Amino acid sequence: MKLLASAGTMAGALIHELKNPLGVIHLNLQLISEQINKGDVPDKSYLNKKIDVLIKQSDTLNRMMADFLDLIKEKQLKLEKTDIIGIISDIENEYSALLQNKGISFIKYFDKKNIFLICDRMLIKQAVVNIINNAAEALSASGRQDKTIYVKAGHYRNFVRIEITDSGPGISSKMIGKIFNAYFTTKPSGTGLGLPLTKRIIDMHGGTITVNSELGAGTQVLIDLPRKR
Repeated sequence: MKLLASAGTMAGALIHELKNPLGVIHLNLQLISEQINKGDVPDKSYLNKKIDVLIKQSDTLNRMMADFLDLIKEKQLKLEKTDIIGIISDIENEYSALLQNKGISFIKYFDKKNIFLICDRMLIKQAVVNIINNAAEALSASGRQDKTIYVKAGHYRNFVRIEITDSGPGISSKMIGKIFNAYFTTKPSGTGLGLPLTKRIIDMHGGTITVNSELGAGTQVLIDLPRKR
């Protein structure tokens, strides 16, 4: 699937996707600045945690730019034994401040102590981040009091299932059939490439992504990845 038809489209898509990690970097730098400007001796563990987030997000930016520039080429997956719980915990650590700033709660649940999978860790993380970001944007625009994103992971038949559910306004049945189409978006500033890219990542891993939703009842996204490759 050729997602980028021109250099201009590629640049627009790249800018859109960079907003996620750049937002995290900006907020964490702001939090560090506030800690320093209090006049007290900054808490070392707090600063180390924030700096760790900044380093990880910088790594994500580098990988994202490389992936976008290489998007039209066939990529080799960088497969490694990965703990899905570790991916979701990293996302919570890196994005919790940003979500809390929008009044959104992040709740996670795992049915095992470890959920291992052979996958490309960075790409699976990016796919999950894309879905969480979509949920956060829908919740922020909904005006609802209950703004919650639930992330659950566990074994389902021969798959590892990642389930992301939000308490947002939901998606109409007419729209669900279009959300994975390249360039389709209902957001004024969107490029319509976030979810198609997410689906491509899941397809590359031999998995499936399913969206269940209805207006007024929130949205559930199910990612099923084969446990054996």
